[in-house]
Amino acid sequence: MHKVLVVDDDAGLRLSVKSALLAAGGFAVGEAFDGADALEKIKSNPSYELVILDVDMPRMNGMDALLAIKLLNPKIVVIMMTAHAKPEDAALALELGAFSYLPKPVSSQQLLDLIERATTASQLLRQTGAEDFEVIQKLASEDSSVVLKADQTQNLEKIAEAIHLNSSRKDQPFMVIKPQLSEELMSSDLFGHEKGAFVGAEKRKIGKLQMAEGGTLYVEEFTILPQEVQLKIERALVAKNYSPLGSTREFPSNVRMILGSSHSSAHSLPGVKLVALSGSLASHTELSPEL
Repeated sequence: MHKVLVVDDDAGLRLSVKSALLAAGGFAVGEAFDGADALEKIKSNPSYELVILDVDMPRMNGMDALLAIKLLNPKIVVIMMTAHAKPEDAALALELGAFSYLPKPVSSQQLLDLIERATTASQLLRQTGAEDFEVIQKLASEDSSVVLKADQTQNLEKIAEAIHLNSSRKDQPFMVIKPQLSEELMSSDLFGHEKGAFVGAEKRKIGKLQMAEGGTLYVEEFTILPQEVQLKIERALVAKNYSPLGSTREFPSNVRMILGSSHSSAHSLPGVKLVALSGSLASHTELSPEL
């Protein structure tokens, strides 16, 4: 059961949002009539995971409340809503740590879809310790590709997803690619292929790099991938373009790659940061300049 606090000086809007959440199921919903009331409720009930926060309210407005909430508990996910959306306010809200900034009116389905992503982000953050959280926040605030190195990889995909869901790319796809021993199949899965590119390639295939356009691609155990695939990944990172198998065309790529590895041979790539994790997220070491 996800605990959500709806904060708005409009009682009718609070009821509308609360009703939509209760109808969807899986939510326990509280209400507050302004920012000051919200802070009191969060202090008395620290189990709130998500706050839906209006911007224009008496006593304490949404921006001041957002800052105070994040100081009180930075793991609370905050969605801002306003009837008077301004680009400069949206930029400030995101800089202060808001998950999203929505202009009113918002459809119930749009809000529920956003809340689903927000609660996933909240769950991932709450599974981390203080040091883990700080590293995830730092990496989420950046947009460069990164190599994650750890003794075990079972949690690296979740860490990569947490980074994505708390980054500026959170509204775009998050794709995962698993290692395959065949260079052709791995390259095809990653970059796609043209019809006839290899035996069995009976039709054109779109690769996960293209599917992740604008978002994040997590590559599991990249150090055990075929060497040719590793070189292709490196070229794609540096040149920010790629070619599907069997194609002479190059396609631009706007994707953040997160490369995971549990092997001691994990290394930084040109222009890519290496983050070494011990146990969970214990150390953060930059071995290469960012692109």
